[in-house]
Amino acid sequence: MNISLYDLWWLQVVRGISAIAFGILILVWPSATITAVAIIFASLFALYGVTDIISGIHGMTKHFSSILRVFLGILEIGIVIFLFKNAGSGLTLALMGLLMAVQLLVFAVVLIGAAFMADFSAGYKWALGLAGAVTFFVGITVARAPVVSIATVIFVLGIFGLFVGPIEIAS
Repeated sequence: MNISLYDLWWLQVVRGISAIAFGILILVWPSATITAVAIIFASLFALYGVTDIISGIHGMTKHFSSILRVFLGILEIGIVIFLFKNAGSGLTLALMGLLMAVQLLVFAVVLIGAAFMADFSAGYKWALGLAGAVTFFVGITVARAPVVSIATVIFVLGIFGLFVGPIEIAS
């Protein structure tokens, strides 16, 4: 039996309806969305914390950096406890925003460093440097207003669902 993609048109409709439902849920219940995001974020940090502690303990006899990894794991578990205690509050949004800002700033430094150190063409180096500068600016902006930044990302996801859903259905 040979089924073409044309025969599976209904999958596109299911995707579209799901995207619309997702968008509506985010926009109608933003506090529940923030709580769910905080729980998912905390679960990821729990996994990071446990794996950092285990790998740090495992390598403790070989490398001094393993002790730092154990401390990082403990810090991550502390973040998890904080996020679960305050899931959905402004504190959770602030912490997630600040962590996103740190990630953006580190990524910006990596991009700018690659622009100066890597063996790429001049045009590609300029593109990396420009991307790094823009990423740095976005990181600073997020750091200055972490709660607004995360709330904006969540709101944009809701709007995204409302726009993409009908396009999925129409296609």
